[in-house]
Amino acid sequence: MINSNSNPAENTKIGSDRGVRLTIASIFIVVPLTILWGHASRSIQKTNKSSTDSTNPASVSASETDSPTGTNRDRASIDAKYRKLLVGEWFREFHGKRVLNIKKDGTGTMVIELSAFYALLFGKRLTIRLAWKIEDGHTIYHVTGGSPAEKLELAKKAWGERWDEPIVELNESRLILQNADGSKAKWVRNQ
Repeated sequence: MINSNSNPAENTKIGSDRGVRLTIASIFIVVPLTILWGHASRSIQKTNKSSTDSTNPASVSASETDSPTGTNRDRASIDAKYRKLLVGEWFREFHGKRVLNIKKDGTGTMVIELSAFYALLFGKRLTIRLAWKIEDGHTIYHVTGGSPAEKLELAKKAWGERWDEPIVELNESRLILQNADGSKAKWVRNQ
């Protein structure tokens, strides 16, 4: 409380210090909550898919499955190619370093070494175990476990525990998925 008998210059300084503390506190609370709200409020949506480099024979594009003359057999063939190409280890920088390890048996892990703000919420490292499948040109993941358990629960509340992302491009070295908000998640294969 400001003392009415004290020097007015000191009252201004005290009020100014309090304002600085409140501003700093709001940065550490509001910014992460705003980011989390953005992740949590996304709805899963079907989006238009773009083509990929047609000169790369190992590259498969989502647009190949969008043909009006395409059959279920064509889609199944593309999904089978996707399944084969997706297996392996992928890397991405997004709010820290992410390594996605996809196994043939339909399981995988994502290890995230989080950057500053996210590390405050989820810890420096988060491991997510998941199950995956390819269906109609989409990668579909759901969380099956992870550690640390209490941080995993918070992450599931913030980001969800199931993701359905259309494949924009997938080849031997690059994976591009379309997020629910329309942005692109670009992964590169770890060598």
